[in-house]
Amino acid sequence: MQQFNRRQIPILCLIFLPVLFMGICILKYGVNFPFSDQWPLAVMFEKIYAGNLSFSDLFAQFHESRKFFPRLIFIGLAFLTNWDVRSEMLVIFVLTCVVSFNIYCLNRLTVRASLVTQLLLLAISNLLIFSPAQYENWLWGIQIVVYIPIVCLTGCLVIAQKKLSLRTKFIICFCLCTVSTFSYANGMLNWVLVFPALAILASGKFEEVFTKNIWIIIGGLLGLVANAAAYFYDYQKPDKHPSFLSAIAHPVETIHYFLAFLGAPLGFENLTVATIVGGLVFGFWLFLGWKFFWLVKTDFLLLHRLIGWLIIKNLF
Repeated sequence: MQQFNRRQIPILCLIFLPVLFMGICILKYGVNFPFSDQWPLAVMFEKIYAGNLSFSDLFAQFHESRKFFPRLIFIGLAFLTNWDVRSEMLVIFVLTCVVSFNIYCLNRLTVRASLVTQLLLLAISNLLIFSPAQYENWLWGIQIVVYIPIVCLTGCLVIAQKKLSLRTKFIICFCLCTVSTFSYANGMLNWVLVFPALAILASGKFEEVFTKNIWIIIGGLLGLVANAAAYFYDYQKPDKHPSFLSAIAHPVETIHYFLAFLGAPLGFENLTVATIVGGLVFGFWLFLGWKFFWLVKTDFLLLHRLIGWLIIKNLF
């Protein structure tokens, strides 16, 4: 096992500086006042005090999500702090620390490099993970719902790389994907990301993914179907949301929106520039994907080390 030494102290400072900075910012700028989507929680608290809170209240749809597990967290925090919403911000901070730890673990499990290099990679990761640019997420307690699926996904990717039995990995990932689904709407995507990755990591060559280990993908698909059935039971489309079929009905506008959205960070708030940048980025992504496909086709075990990072890169 590699040991720490004095030369690594500056790197450790770089790792923890963004963490410390964001923790201080939350303590300094966090305000104990519910905002916007937090107010409906007050109705749930009233039901608790009246003694008539039901499972359906916890499972109820809010906008497009069913925030079952976050509601349990909100109730627990409200009970402990008399609904001081700053405690929710601190939970967001803790969840983000878990994400950082998961990234470090994934790094240790997949990157063949010295401890110094791995710590430097973590320092760079923390600059992004603890970026103050997402200040609205840091200072709005209900955004716990956004971080839970990320924690679940990165946790699944680490578990998939661990030396555990395949059945144990499957069960843990199944549970984490369920938590993710009933925390935030996009958490459902974890099902289609985690189980193919788990099947790949359990296989020594491409053929085994669709033969020996196909049960992993099928099991994940069945889990997705079961979760989706519960999720969409009595689902009501929010009034301001477009139809599920609108993207198919207007393919040109959909592609335009996708490219503009993809290029927006470098589009200088210009729709045309954002669309062009998005097209270039997407084209480059397709090119890299094609090259990578042929690379891992001849070296399948390389995919074992890269699959987690590919999922994180393409999702975030």
